[in-house]
Parts: sequence; C-alpha cells; structure tokens
Amino acid sequence: MTVQNSDHPAPMRIQRRKVLALGAAGLVSMALSACGGDAAATATGASSTVAAVGSTVQVAATQVASMAPAAGSTVQAAVSQVPGGATGLAATGQAIASQNPGSGATVQAIASQNPGSGATVQAVASQNPVSGSTVQAAGSVLQSAATQVAGSVPAISGTAQAAATQVAGGTTGGDPASRNNKYQGKPPAMTIDKSKKYIATIVTNKGTMKAELYADNAPISVNNFVFLANDHFYDNVIFHRIVKGFVIQGGDPTGLGTGGPGYKFADEPTSFTRSYEKGTLAMANSGANTNGSQFFICLDNLTASNKLPKMYNIFGKVTDGLDVVDKIAATPTAKGASGENSTPTERVFMQTVTVSPQ
Repeated sequence: MTVQNSDHPAPMRIQRRKVLALGAAGLVSMALSACGGDAAATATGASSTVAAVGSTVQVAATQVASMAPAAGSTVQAAVSQVPGGATGLAATGQAIASQNPGSGATVQAIASQNPGSGATVQAVASQNPVSGSTVQAAGSVLQSAATQVAGSVPAISGTAQAAATQVAGGTTGGDPASRNNKYQGKPPAMTIDKSKKYIATIVTNKGTMKAELYADNAPISVNNFVFLANDHFYDNVIFHRIVKGFVIQGGDPTGLGTGGPGYKFADEPTSFTRSYEKGTLAMANSGANTNGSQFFICLDNLTASNKLPKMYNIFGKVTDGLDVVDKIAATPTAKGASGENSTPTERVFMQTVTVSPQ
C-alpha cells in the first residue's frame, strides 16, 4: 500500500459562520426605550439621576460595541434580565406621569426631539413639580437598571470572545482551500537549527497531540513543517484520508488529497534509517521528490508488517497523545472516488499547529 496525494472528495465543505452586529447606538436605544421618557423627565431631582444613568449606559454600550459581533444576542439576553424588564420601567413611568396630568405628552414630545437632553428635562420638570419620594423611587429604579446593564459587560465580553473563536473555525479563519498553492516558487529557506530539538503541538477537534521532530535526520522536512505551521497553513485543515490499521493523512488545504503549498521539495534518504512505527510522522508524496504539505501518521508498525516501503520522509513521532491518534483513526469512513474506503464521514481537522524549539 502507498501513501500518495490522490483524489478524494472532501467529506464536508467548510462554511463560514455569519454573526450579527449590535452597535452601541442600538444598545443605547434599547436602554432608553426600556427606561421610558416620562420617568426621566418627572422632576428637577431626576435630572441628575438620569444623567448618571445615561453615562453608565453609554459606558456599557461603548464597551459592548468594541466586542465581537457575536455578542449581539447576549446583550439582548442581559437587558432582558433587568428586574421587571421594559414593562416594569414603563409602569413606573406611567405611575409618575399620572400624578402630573398633561406632563406625559409634553415630556414625550420633547424627549423624542432631544433624547437625553438634561436642559430640556430640567425645563419640563420645573413645570411639573412632583413629590420628592416619587422622584426618588423613579431614580432608584433607573439606577438599578443601569447598574445591571453595566454589570453584564464582563459576562458579555467573555461570551463574545468565546463566540469569536468559533467563527469560521477561528481567528485565522477563512476557507483553508484558499491557501492551496499559496507559495508559488521554491521551498522555504532553511531557518531551523539542526542541532536543536523541536516539539510540534497539533490541536485537533478530537484532542491534542505532541510530536518530536527529527531535525537531525530530516532537516528539510522539519524546516518545511515549521514554516507552514508558523504561517498557519495547517489551521482548520482536515484529515482527508483515514485507513484503519494503516495511516491518517492530512495537510491538504483543499481536503481532496491533491492540494499543496505550491512547491515541492526533495526526498531525504537519511530519514529512512528510522522505522514507520505507530505515531510516526512522514511526508506523503506522489512520486520521488514531490513532497509538499501533506503528511501522515502511522497507526501501526508498518515497517515490521512490511506494509510501507522506505519512500516517505520520516520527520517526527507522536510522543504524547497517541489516544488522540486512535480517536481520529476510529472516525467512520466511506468509499471515495478512488474506491478506497478512507474518506471520513465527519469532519476531523487540525485547529492549530505550533512548533517550539527546546
């Protein structure tokens, strides 16, 4: 059996998620409409309270507006948690207005023309004296609402950040297929230190694995892997081929088995001194000196079983997370275009790949 860049249909297209944005203006509008114009304009004493509330809501709105667009729905949920909601605040406003006949319509009209205007509210309030206790009650309700909105900001922030990491598969996002043939030209220049030890951390949607890279035996392959990982080439790329008892294969941004970085590099016979043991990382190819970005991980000792000839650059081995390799290998598969039963029926992918020298 060989490990080649071959035609395999993608098990699932990678789609971008869309998120809706709720701007600062929208939040302020919701907060003001919930508080009600009448309640804000009942007395001179309420003016300072309304101003303080407006400031608090404005700060909250500004902070929310800077967050990820996905926070929109969470903002609505936070506002809905204000005691009594819009209905409770409106009822308070109605009660106050009922003690000042004729004031409601006047305040409503002026407020609609000058939202949040302290001077206008002061003027209207002076024409409609209201008892201090009623104003104090209204101010308390408004202050409580503003406090809860402001207090929701930290929770909204955390939720927004979590949502952002899920959008289109992450912040490096976009469709991985757009990276196919990204680098037109020669393989990357040698930048690694062959005398150092390199550890790759491969985070997948099935778990995390770590692998030691063999910079001494396969410097070209390791340098290539480090280059692609640092450029986020492997982020969100699927394992497009899973052959139980043999290999799991990935690294093709198209997910079809035929894609690559846009260049090819030479075989490294010095790496063939090692064996294709379980957990071994090796380059996939379509013939001599056709290495690119695709690689595979052995699921068994393929050298001992004579299942794999020494034709593929061995550049590393999983040292932690073989259970993750087994989880990926257990993914159900179906027959692809080639007739091989190796195309995953669910999306299994690398979320991130990072490499650090030791």
